[in-house]
Amino acid sequence: MRGIVNRGSVGAQVPSLRRREKRGALLIIFSICSFFPAQLFAAEAVGSVTAVQKEARVARDGKNALFLVKGGDPVLFRDTYRTGIQSKIKMLFEDDSILSLGEKSEIRITENIYDPADNQRSMTAQVLSGSLRALVGKIFSGSGSKFEIHTPTAVAAARGTYFIVWLTEIDGKPATGVVSLQGEVAARNADAEISREVLLTEKLYTLVGEGRFPTPPSVIPPDLLAGLTEATEVEDRVEEPLANVEEGEQVDRKEAGLPILFPAGLGAAPNIPPIAQEPIQKEFIARTPARVEIQFP
Repeated sequence: MRGIVNRGSVGAQVPSLRRREKRGALLIIFSICSFFPAQLFAAEAVGSVTAVQKEARVARDGKNALFLVKGGDPVLFRDTYRTGIQSKIKMLFEDDSILSLGEKSEIRITENIYDPADNQRSMTAQVLSGSLRALVGKIFSGSGSKFEIHTPTAVAAARGTYFIVWLTEIDGKPATGVVSLQGEVAARNADAEISREVLLTEKLYTLVGEGRFPTPPSVIPPDLLAGLTEATEVEDRVEEPLANVEEGEQVDRKEAGLPILFPAGLGAAPNIPPIAQEPIQKEFIARTPARVEIQFP
């Protein structure tokens, strides 16, 4: 009898072990899902793309792969949108706010909380290059509600308003311009230690340079306002992309017509005739008058 193996009993044990292993695996998956709900599988849309001119790209969830932007595409948390030459896009968010991105620009959605039941909306977008027009759809008074546009040098906080933010340079250093088209918008330096804030009303603008307080609010020159308005005007139409860059392909930014970013995250300044800059107040860190050169292609 020695050496006889009860194959029936062994065969019965193997499926039993496999069933236990499967149950264990399912239990682990269920446990993970309970800690990381829907975000584990798909990000929820916070808005949609309503207009596209020429070709634009989007990078999802902080990754480098670029995808063509198409009309009707969902806007997701942590999306980064990039426009090239003559390329613009418009996005409509759940709270009825609208962001219009000018050509050779880059923006990242860094925060979006929308809870109409609690009258709460917290929206933050980071402009890394170019220009952006923002129309705030509604005013929310719930705890923590805000609507902010961040740049490498400034923070623009809307208070139920319509405004433009653009990146430029002052004396060869990064700077941000903010102008109110309607309503009020507060502007301050991105450095929290430079705490002075200015309040802009219709057609008033400020410039926030690296390491400086915002310049005193002043009436924006008509030529500058016209250039900024044109740069961020996006027609309500959708153009089919030429698809000269495959979706998901790692692309060279220059060849794709995308802005070339400096280490600070700034692209080339827009091109508009130079405008005289008011002398900087004595409290400013830099104490010399400056000329601002803004260029739109």
